Amino acid sequence: MRRGAAVAGVVGIVLAASGCGTPWVATGSAASSPTPTYVCTPLAGAPAPCTAEEFSKLQAQAQLAVDAQDVYGRFFAEFVAQQRKGGSTTTSTALGAVTGGPYLAAQQANLARLATDGLKITGDVKLVKLVPVAGGPSHGYETALLACIDATKAEAVKGATVVSQGKMTAETAYFKRDAGVLKIWDAEKADPGQC
Repeated sequence: MRRGAAVAGVVGIVLAASGCGTPWVATGSAASSPTPTYVCTPLAGAPAPCTAEEFSKLQAQAQLAVDAQDVYGRFFAEFVAQQRKGGSTTTSTALGAVTGGPYLAAQQANLARLATDGLKITGDVKLVKLVPVAGGPSHGYETALLACIDATKAEAVKGATVVSQGKMTAETAYFKRDAGVLKIWDAEKADPGQC
């Protein structure tokens, strides 16, 4: 498991965010034949015949990825809003509703650093890619997303002084349920070249 490896990048300030992208790439369809057979296209693989049970499981994974994208989108909107306000030393209800574990701790530390240093983030911060990736279950999580954040037109400012310039960042975010609620639980840095 990744411990607090959440990433976010606005020059020297860890800024976690990501971008919207295509939904889950897994597809499946019933092939026409006297006995129904299925063709499944998993996230990391080629189309192949599969059973009804495998097809159903793939559809459930696709829905989980869509749900995770919604959670990440809500996180991103709240995190950027908090950065624009100058951070906070306390966790907002909205942030706590979509994050937990090491991820929440890391992101709250980022926001507290902004507040303590008297910094705000200005300019464009965009979630440019948010797509499912393999590996969530193998790391002990329900699903995982690659999130790409373009903060190249953002700046960390203190008053009228620009302290740092933003950059492109990427992370693999891992999701799990906390009391039945899907949350971003941890993350690890990813190569922005994938964006």
